Amino acid sequence: MSLLSLARLRTPAADTSTTADVPSGPLLPIELYTVDAHLLGWIGPLAGRTSDQLNSPEPLLLAELHQATGATDADREIIEVDHGLAWSEPDRGEMLLVVPPPLLAPNRHLRLHRRLEEVSLDVGPYTVNGLVHIRPGSQVADFILHSGRRFLPMTRVEIRQDADPSWWRSASVVIVNTAFLSWLSGSR
Repeated sequence: MSLLSLARLRTPAADTSTTADVPSGPLLPIELYTVDAHLLGWIGPLAGRTSDQLNSPEPLLLAELHQATGATDADREIIEVDHGLAWSEPDRGEMLLVVPPPLLAPNRHLRLHRRLEEVSLDVGPYTVNGLVHIRPGSQVADFILHSGRRFLPMTRVEIRQDADPSWWRSASVVIVNTAFLSWLSGSR
């Protein structure tokens, strides 16, 4: 990501009205795949799912968002205290995929009883294979394309990029921006 692209991120330090909204508590690792970059950062503890936060109109503030270049395990640790971290609000319109942090205390009330459907999606330069949790009676394509949610969570996911250099990775949860969906293949 170029410095010009990073400059597009709105930093709350420059806007005192959002400084009070900076999360407190342990910060959890989050990973973004955008139109032109792969980024790592930290997100404050959430009361709910990251997908709900992405689909809400509320600001999504991330700490120390930076280009992922050979990310190490140190990049993925929980940060216990904010010692003057740089906060920014990335443009959701440029996010292709988000690998959220695990919930600190999973709440059984957040688990929805839905049918699991295996799908393969092309999102920008990535192919995403995994499970979509759809409402009973829904068709896969209708649920994904017409659910009213721009950011769709998937579980047991494999992300693949076939461009040069090709690579793949797995994740327990990936959130897909359906605005960038160019191809969908489902089991039904």
